[in-house]
Amino acid sequence: MAATRLSYSAGFTRNLGDFNSLRIDVGIEEDKREGETQSELWQRVVDYVDKRLMEQVAEVESQLRKEIAETAELRKKK
Repeated sequence: MAATRLSYSAGFTRNLGDFNSLRIDVGIEEDKREGETQSELWQRVVDYVDKRLMEQVAEVESQLRKEIAETAELRKKK
């Protein structure tokens, strides 16, 4: 019997240096839609999670760049 529910998660770890890192995880549990094959369910769920993960990574990296620039600016003023 084929599964009617799929759970999938993906993650990204960014090394921040000095033994610090940032981890972002995104996951979802999704039911198979009527008429959908297992392959279609898998592809739909993977595409969704991977897209959301990349959006979150881009957002966090943008914020990190902003904070690094602000820190550098404050150091120049001292």
